[in-house]
Amino acid sequence: MIKNQNKFSKLKCFDISKARTTNNNIVPGISSTTYGKKWFVLSQGKVLFKTFDGEQFRYVKKYRIINELVCYELAKMMGVKCARYEPAIKKENDIIKTGVVSFKVNTSNQVLKTLYDDNEEEAAETFSEIVELMKQRSKNDKILLDPDFEFDLFKMVVFDILTLQQDRHLTNIHIIDDKKQNKRMLSPLIDNEMAFGVITLNQKAEERKTDINFSDIVESMNSSVLLIKYVKFTKNHNFTQTIKDAVIFARRKEKYMNFLKNAIKNFDVKLAIQQVEEKNIKISDKYKRYVYFCKRHIKDLFINNIKHYEDMEQEI
Repeated sequence: MIKNQNKFSKLKCFDISKARTTNNNIVPGISSTTYGKKWFVLSQGKVLFKTFDGEQFRYVKKYRIINELVCYELAKMMGVKCARYEPAIKKENDIIKTGVVSFKVNTSNQVLKTLYDDNEEEAAETFSEIVELMKQRSKNDKILLDPDFEFDLFKMVVFDILTLQQDRHLTNIHIIDDKKQNKRMLSPLIDNEMAFGVITLNQKAEERKTDINFSDIVESMNSSVLLIKYVKFTKNHNFTQTIKDAVIFARRKEKYMNFLKNAIKNFDVKLAIQQVEEKNIKISDKYKRYVYFCKRHIKDLFINNIKHYEDMEQEI
């Protein structure tokens, strides 16, 4: 919360205070506490305002906003469907809250729900288990499962690995049921603020009661950092093993491997940060160096694994 309004006079963002609000059609499964209890109606469509002024994850508040914006730009580059995110402010009693708005991803004839809503009783965790569960559930519900569901889910997992996502649990994965087409599909991605290992960074800071030390992630990178809590290719959940599993899985189908290679090629963090900064969002050099390190390390692991299996195939 910031009292100096002049600081934001040049900020290219939405002022939610001026938008019409409605309490109707709150999305089932999405935390109204996190997002606010109202939809804000802009000329571009309905949005939810998201700010981080609570005490939870207090050491990484500003990075969560940046992550949402950076991940949105990265998703566009990589061809991954993602909810649109834009910077926003909200004025309350001469105090300005900064945050982001998340644009609504479903139309009036589409129902948005979380994967947890379709997985309350079954313990589907691995990639294949979730795909099979959705096939069976869709059959029982007499609704057609999008032929691209598995491919879109694969894109999501690759995106989450590359962005070091730590919060893609089952209530953070959404599906859309289109009543008009009688079709079920994976929703554009929602909730990317816990990218680039910020949960680990906050946890380490809480333990020391000090500010963020970006070197903490280096120590955890090859050990027990949980990137994707529920959607994994195998039960093994070591970081480097997850990357290896993704490459092995992609080798089954040419379009999966083509997407993986293009995603790695187009994972341009520097450009994404530049695009966010063009909206007058200040990103510290310290954070930039940290994210650049994550990008180089993860891309190198992917490239080395792909090369390893391609070399093996040439030998055979």
